[in-house]
Amino acid sequence: MAEADGGSRPNSAKSKESQREQAQKVDELADIIRTYRGLDEAEENHKDLPWYESPKFDIVMCSIILVNVMVIGLEMDLAEDKKGYDRAPVWICLEWLFALIFMGEVAIKVHGGYFSVRSVVSRGDSSILGSSVEHGSLEGRC
Repeated sequence: MAEADGGSRPNSAKSKESQREQAQKVDELADIIRTYRGLDEAEENHKDLPWYESPKFDIVMCSIILVNVMVIGLEMDLAEDKKGYDRAPVWICLEWLFALIFMGEVAIKVHGGYFSVRSVVSRGDSSILGSSVEHGSLEGRC
């Protein structure tokens, strides 16, 4: 009988160890489920948004901003020391193009979301554009 007990103890220890491992796996899976719970609901919520408030529109506008940053950097590196409208016409036209795109974004968001939080943010963007016009960086010809 003693041999039977001695033989069952290692099996008992192995089963407890496997139970601990299974419990750890279950805990890890539970953490994963808690982390990603509601992701499908969040993705479905984007379907209810108008196109101008969708993440795709925001990504497009952020991409345009990044291109604008690169154009400004290139202009600073490649342009001569000329200022205002003494610069090359390509830089002036690009500046106007980006300004029109950003004003269009503001107009779309303000018109579509009339007094929503997003339109307040857009009005902040328009105040930046307005200050550019006041300082003369956007005045003149293209």
